[in-house]
Amino acid sequence: VLHVASPIPVAEPKDEQEVLGPAVDGTLRVLRAAAGCGVAKTVVTSSVAAVGMRPTEDPMTEKDWMDLGQAGISLYQRSKTMAERAAWDYVA
Repeated sequence: VLHVASPIPVAEPKDEQEVLGPAVDGTLRVLRAAAGCGVAKTVVTSSVAAVGMRPTEDPMTEKDWMDLGQAGISLYQRSKTMAERAAWDYVA
């Protein structure tokens, strides 16, 4: 099973849950449905939006996350970070 989508708003919605809800809940629904059907492997694609861009020569790993308190983070960046964190929490 592959889960590759996350909402990308053209304009900022009045309610950020219009983007955050589908991103996080959709990711968890896919993972739960796959597990419930006995799927052996599920791939959730990430984005650099979930780790952010930092000046470093070190490779980024699953321990690197976008700082959600950082000024100027887009709603898309927040949604990808929150959805991926929810996926990691689910499989932990």
